Amino acid sequence: MRRAFGDLLREELFIEYNEPLKEVLAKEESPGARLKKLKIKNVPTGACAFQLDFTPSGELKKTHGKAFKQLSCLVKSDHSIANKKCDIVIAYPQNGRLHLLIADMKSDSPSKSSCKKQLRNSELFVQYLLSLLREYHGVTSDFTITKAVFQTKRAILGKPVAQQKNKRKPRSDEGVFFIEVPLGGRNNSNGVASLNDFS
Repeated sequence: MRRAFGDLLREELFIEYNEPLKEVLAKEESPGARLKKLKIKNVPTGACAFQLDFTPSGELKKTHGKAFKQLSCLVKSDHSIANKKCDIVIAYPQNGRLHLLIADMKSDSPSKSSCKKQLRNSELFVQYLLSLLREYHGVTSDFTITKAVFQTKRAILGKPVAQQKNKRKPRSDEGVFFIEVPLGGRNNSNGVASLNDFS
């Protein structure tokens, strides 16, 4: 998957995937975010992960900073929905199909309606990327898309985040899973989730 998406997407968009540990580490750059790092476990071998909500830095910020504020420069920058994008896309092969997780990291209790619009718009963009992979890079697999929101949950004091089990099972609302993630680690801003919990 990494090679196929790597032929299409900018290198800066890819997120760290530790294949031996089967973990993806996603980061949230927004200063006000409570969930800064999210480790997603049990990601199958052969996966790749990338972000649509990318914040450039350095020379790229100077030359192309504004371009990354929207999914496409062809769409009006002030469109209320068409530029909404998610934090994480994980693509992985399983049982002869391509599976994609389209997800966002949220603090506290986000608006479900807003989350659904954001993930739906990201889904449309990912479908466009898949059509390019089919057309130009020989990817012919059928695909399945899962949408999820990882939202913060108050930590249990004195317990490492890895030992804090989510009390509620992920809830599905109109095709979007809402997963509570307890916070821990440095500055109580790290979370852990498992792909097995909802896929």
